[in-house]
Amino acid sequence: MRYGTWLSLSAVLATIGCLLLISAGNSQFGTPKSYVALQSTSPGTSQSGHANISGTLTANNLVGGGAGVTALSASNLVSGTVNDGRLSSNVALKNATNTFTSTNLFNGTTRFLGSFVPFGPRTTQIGTNEIIGLSTNVASWGGMFISTPIGGLPYYGYNNGNFEAYTYLDANGKLRFVVGSDTSIGITPAGRLGIGTITPLFKFDAQGSDPFDPTVRIASGTLSVPEVGYRQAAFVSSSGSGYCVGIYSRANSSSPSGSGASYGIIGLANSTTSSNFGVYGQGGQTSGNVNYAGYFNGLLNANELTAIFKEFRIDHPLDPEDKYLIHSCVESDERMNLYRGVVRTDMRGYATVLVPAWFSALNIDIQYQLTIVDEHNTEDFVICKVVKKLDNGEFVLRTSSPNVEVDWQVSGSRNDASARFRPFVVEQTKNKSERGKYEDPEAFGLSDGMAIVPRFSPNSTKN
Repeated sequence: MRYGTWLSLSAVLATIGCLLLISAGNSQFGTPKSYVALQSTSPGTSQSGHANISGTLTANNLVGGGAGVTALSASNLVSGTVNDGRLSSNVALKNATNTFTSTNLFNGTTRFLGSFVPFGPRTTQIGTNEIIGLSTNVASWGGMFISTPIGGLPYYGYNNGNFEAYTYLDANGKLRFVVGSDTSIGITPAGRLGIGTITPLFKFDAQGSDPFDPTVRIASGTLSVPEVGYRQAAFVSSSGSGYCVGIYSRANSSSPSGSGASYGIIGLANSTTSSNFGVYGQGGQTSGNVNYAGYFNGLLNANELTAIFKEFRIDHPLDPEDKYLIHSCVESDERMNLYRGVVRTDMRGYATVLVPAWFSALNIDIQYQLTIVDEHNTEDFVICKVVKKLDNGEFVLRTSSPNVEVDWQVSGSRNDASARFRPFVVEQTKNKSERGKYEDPEAFGLSDGMAIVPRFSPNSTKN
């Protein structure tokens, strides 16, 4: 019985094996199917067929690029590598240094907002809010942005191996543009722009470190270059045909009369160690042309005026189209005032001359000049004298004959408050920086280099 039982079991297993072999090659209705059989060698012989498995599949290697694998979740890939898992060649590959290669085109609504990517000397994130973003349709951001938590410095930089430049927002809210190690441009939260400084004091504040290199150059027309050898804060040049204006300044005060003033240009010279000029102008006659060092079309007000020559020039009364008439001013070793007039004596030979009330307040050291005018050329020689000096705005003269015309002139020396505050010194010693030099060296046969104020002349040019 026991032997018969084992025989029956063997027959059953053999029958099941035959059925499996038959089912492997035929369907229920005789249609052939092809399944992939397991092989003992690796990688074995390539077969065509299908694998229909339910349950857990463990495979150390998938060869052939994974073609035909569908509905694969990337989250289930916990180890290993995929050589090329791109959907197409338009998707860029990413290498081990997280660098995208090939051409990357992002089209549509694209936003990158997320974790810090370490690169460069700092490899740790300042805080969880440190982000770099690129956005077009997000309400809180627009374009490209860099954000850091409080205390961080949002930074964007460039480096080509030899030079570097970057921008960042410092802890005081100033936006800095840096080239190399120097801050080239700074913008404050108050809207002040600084060039060469991060602490501008004005809406536009440019500063330079080279005293002989102009901080600002503004040029129009033919390219002009600054002059070497002069400390220039700004260089302005205008050249070409027609009217050229280097600087156009206009002052239009809207304040009521007497309550305010406007200044087109202000020039200050405050040094106590050398000669300085608030405004310097140079001119002269060259090739038949007149170049004015200064031209004022209107009123000119000056507290003190010093000049080698003081002249007036007008159109010649007899030939105004072709000639000038030039007169020199009267020179004196004192601040002299002259007043003149004509008077005729009465039947007794007396005449009273009236002068303005301010005459005595303005002048001291009064002197008189009297001239008899006798257009009838009578035989008598008439004399004239002052019989009462100036007092209370009048003086009295007398002629030796009655009814005589007298030309009178009175002179005095200024004695007002301004004249007393700045006394007139006829002979003065040159200061230390002027000694050995001349106001007009050419008059002594010397070169312009010996002038106290030499003519401005460029000694060289630079590109």
